[in-house]
Amino acid sequence: MRNHPVLSIFAGLILIGILWIGYELLLAFTAQPNPTVDYGQILEDRVRAIQADAEGKDAWPDLIEATELHDAMLEEISVDDPDGYGHLSPEYRDFLSYDTLRQEILDDSMEDSYSDPLEDKLAELETRRQLAIDAALSWDHNGIATRLDRVAASGRAVRPMPDTTVTPPMDFTLPKLGKIRKLAQGSAIRMALARDAGEWDQYVRSFEHIMALGRVEMQQSSPIDRLVGLIVRALGYSKLTADITEGRIPAETLVKIQGAMDRQSAAPPMSYAMENEKLFDLDMVQWLYSSHGRLIVSRLNKYFGYNSPSNPIVNVASVVYPRKAATEQWFDSYYKDMRSWVDLPPATRSKTNPAVDIENLSWRYPIQYVILPAIGKLNSSDDQHIQTEIGVRAIIAIARFKADTGELPDSLSDLIPTYLDTLPVDWYSENLKPLKYKILEQPDEYGRTYLLYTVGGDHTDNGGLSSGPAPWGSGGKNVGYDVILNHPDLDR
Repeated sequence: MRNHPVLSIFAGLILIGILWIGYELLLAFTAQPNPTVDYGQILEDRVRAIQADAEGKDAWPDLIEATELHDAMLEEISVDDPDGYGHLSPEYRDFLSYDTLRQEILDDSMEDSYSDPLEDKLAELETRRQLAIDAALSWDHNGIATRLDRVAASGRAVRPMPDTTVTPPMDFTLPKLGKIRKLAQGSAIRMALARDAGEWDQYVRSFEHIMALGRVEMQQSSPIDRLVGLIVRALGYSKLTADITEGRIPAETLVKIQGAMDRQSAAPPMSYAMENEKLFDLDMVQWLYSSHGRLIVSRLNKYFGYNSPSNPIVNVASVVYPRKAATEQWFDSYYKDMRSWVDLPPATRSKTNPAVDIENLSWRYPIQYVILPAIGKLNSSDDQHIQTEIGVRAIIAIARFKADTGELPDSLSDLIPTYLDTLPVDWYSENLKPLKYKILEQPDEYGRTYLLYTVGGDHTDNGGLSSGPAPWGSGGKNVGYDVILNHPDLDR
């Protein structure tokens, strides 16, 4: 070989190549994650920190007991299915959406003459509606309402998180979220039953239960929690607004409702949820990278690749992907940008796009592509919640003004300072102008004598023109339409 240096170099390169391939195969077949940071504990501590100034003991155990008692109660309350298919169990939707479900039955019967008799379907719906009522009325004697009282009375509730150096985030499901939504739906039924019976303290109590459930969820450690909390509170606000719009609530009760809102108003900003999401994502990263800092492609495929191969041989592809440190740095930079963006008002945010375009990420960022949340949807829900709460407070103030004077206020300025401290803001408007208020010459088709509205997603005042009676049915994004905040209950 000494007489053939070129061959020697070539043979050496081949040997190096073989060794490199062998090394890469060794890394591919032995790749294992080495999680070292307990992000679960960090997230749990963040929830405690956001509640640091609140009073009361940790009410999370009370909330869990309420869900468990509720599950047991739903299993107990059932009747035989008239069609002979087992038992009918309570579904709160059968009460809350009764008129809609009834209309669907009528429409289906007109289209399908071979289906079960109309009378039988309507009778079954009525049976299911009564089951929902029976379930909601049972809360007082089986302890559910008492535990929700404790949740509402305490400003502290922290869900325990697992040690994420032991439990991968992909294997950890957030418990009780659907069950918490069911508790909110049951509370909405209890509001309606209390309203019809004139039991106004019970009405306020049930409304506050919904607000407390939403508050607790919005303070927990993931954006999914926040979304559930937003959905829960939207239900309470929707039912309350409809009752006020229809003139059903006495003035003295409105004062108590305002107090309930004040007690349950502690909601952290969207940037809090974004920082939590960053920690969840970094936890995911440490479970998807090996101790050598290489992406474990087989593990990524297992959890997110659907039918993609998860054989260890695919880990050889890690050579083309960023290393763990670079990926962690990417998430730090991305969420730093997002935290300053998500708290902006919608009109400002629409002019300031985030630095990273998720839809057009390079193929070299597979983790980011599969685990980054739908921040736009969450932001939209958050905007609606902010605007709805501002609107509800204004609607309460208008109703109190009318109860005291017998007239509607000429403008929202008349509500200050007796009923409101400041003018209610239109969260969607340029420069956060006041909400729009318009007295109607005669009641509209829903009996409303005024409109309180936001300019909505197009950030333009369209004179109160609405795309429909449901305030956020189109997400408030329809160009040429506003979003009316004082709305009727379409399911009653």
